[in-house]
Amino acid sequence: MRTKKIPRAYLLREIAELALVIGVLVVVSQFVHIPVWAWVGIPLAKAFASITFYGLFLRRALLRSTRVGPEALVGQIAETITPLNPSGQVKVNGEIWSALNNTGTTIPERQKVKILEVRGNTVHVVTQP
Repeated sequence: MRTKKIPRAYLLREIAELALVIGVLVVVSQFVHIPVWAWVGIPLAKAFASITFYGLFLRRALLRSTRVGPEALVGQIAETITPLNPSGQVKVNGEIWSALNNTGTTIPERQKVKILEVRGNTVHVVTQP
């Protein structure tokens, strides 16, 4: 079974928030007596809430693959609108993209191709079987 790690930016933000909570406790303790249970309980409650919130709501959202942008085109099927010899144009999702044929052969127009990768504004394609 493959496990995915917690995104580093989220983890760093949570550590910073925990440090902020402890910092607020230190400042407030200068003016008011804070019992020992609060010194331990408030940071633990914050950490528990963060872990629970991440597990219930954020994990899937943060670890899911891209659904928009050029990266979302990888794996989709496009149709050539000009012959690809080795470059030309394809239409995918109603948009026209510059395309480069990775096999080196000529692909005629109106042929189905699969997008392998996106570099800049050019999609790299191969013929769809």
